[in-house]
Amino acid sequence: AGHDARLTIIGDGPLRERLEQTKDALGLGDRVAFLGWRKQDYIARAMREADILLAPSVTTESGDQEGIPVTIMEAMACGMIVLSTWHSGIPELVEHGKTGLLVKERDREGITRTLIDLAEASPEQWRRYSQAARLKVEADFDIASLNLELERKLRRMALTAPVA
Repeated sequence: AGHDARLTIIGDGPLRERLEQTKDALGLGDRVAFLGWRKQDYIARAMREADILLAPSVTTESGDQEGIPVTIMEAMACGMIVLSTWHSGIPELVEHGKTGLLVKERDREGITRTLIDLAEASPEQWRRYSQAARLKVEADFDIASLNLELERKLRRMALTAPVA
């Protein structure tokens, strides 16, 4: 069965021209849109309207990693299903099979298979991922909870600090 899927790429980079050529060669027309850089309010609105965030983070050749991308937190807060990679701190946020889905870094086939599985998943499964993602961010990244935790740590440090 066919799906009315659309891919919107926000941002830019050295692969854009090659990706646009691939889109044209495959005859994807308006099913794939390259929007370039956008302001944060536009991105927030786009996230509220989208279903899936594809965020395949990778370790660079020099070993650099990006930690936990804020974009993933924002997407989960919007109830998006996140498909990312087993990379750095991402698995702490995206629990594979519960709050989102993870594949190995640079695993194009894994990304493709997972996107196909998502396309074939039931609306109920999509709801479960979406709700679990939102609840995870609310539980672990709520500003009031984070402030209380910071306050506890500062008090503990103050109590154990040597007196001059």
